[in-house]
Amino acid sequence: MNGMGLIGGVFRDSLDNQVHGYSKTVGVVSPTELWGILIGLQVAHIIGIDRLLVQSENSTDICLVSDHLTNNSSMRLIRAINSFKDRDWSLEFKWLPREEIW
Repeated sequence: MNGMGLIGGVFRDSLDNQVHGYSKTVGVVSPTELWGILIGLQVAHIIGIDRLLVQSENSTDICLVSDHLTNNSSMRLIRAINSFKDRDWSLEFKWLPREEIW
């Protein structure tokens, strides 16, 4: 790999069927997991998903985006993610250990 970051995700329905996926090369960025969450929220909004459970193996990032105290975060990325919390949809963030995701 040439130092480029790759993010991606999968949207599944309530029966665990894959309904949409996404991936994107984002260059050299950190933290890539937060970028993946932001891009995933953008894609979900564009394709019209109205109920979304965001799962990640990164417990720190899930705490950051779940915590209401971060609404005024100095991190632009966290503020961008938080802007999706006020949309007209059901949105939940959940940490899953890596072995439960794969």
